[in-house]
Amino acid sequence: MADADADFQLSSDASDFEGFDEADYNNQVARPMPNESDISLSDIPSSSEEDSEDGDRVIAPNADINNRTWRSLDLNNPGMRPKHPFTGANPGCTLNFAGNYTEKDFFFQFFTPECLEIVAEETNRYARQQQALKGPDPYWVPTTAAEITQYIGIRIFMSVVHLPTNDMYWSQDWLFGKFFIPNILKRDRFDKLQQYLHVSNNEENPAHGQPGHDKLYHVRPGV
Repeated sequence: MADADADFQLSSDASDFEGFDEADYNNQVARPMPNESDISLSDIPSSSEEDSEDGDRVIAPNADINNRTWRSLDLNNPGMRPKHPFTGANPGCTLNFAGNYTEKDFFFQFFTPECLEIVAEETNRYARQQQALKGPDPYWVPTTAAEITQYIGIRIFMSVVHLPTNDMYWSQDWLFGKFFIPNILKRDRFDKLQQYLHVSNNEENPAHGQPGHDKLYHVRPGV
């Protein structure tokens, strides 16, 4: 578990990204975040509503396609009405890009401390549920939000640097890069987190075919 709290460490010729450690997570918890978006899922029309309202949408007759410029929209003109308009007093990104932000700041815009706490809590819950059904798992120890942060960071790195198998990211062969990942999480620990990773409590979702069953329940907290 000592390795679980280690920093991401990249070689100087690979990247300037230094990774996450528990201090970064704790600092983010105490740091005030920008105002949340006021866009509600209830404001998003269904595909059938979109088809009925904007199915015959045409380009405004006076639109200059070859020389497009910003201009005010006439919402009374169907040809100029945006298909997915932003609504509310402050739509769009609320982050002040004039600040001196790092990769971690943008990461925590998507994965808030509250979100990471939920993932850690539900992952531990699912591990307990599985062990109650299948017996104790001697290789499992409860995870934390800081460790979940490291796990997600590794998954992001894997999505950028592709190797044929996950095991190769822990290889010490220079041919496969000898990445920093082994200094963050051991391979067996990474696999255990991946085995039990959850963001919701399975026991609270009705079975398939039952009233109230939610097909997106497993990812609902992140939707």
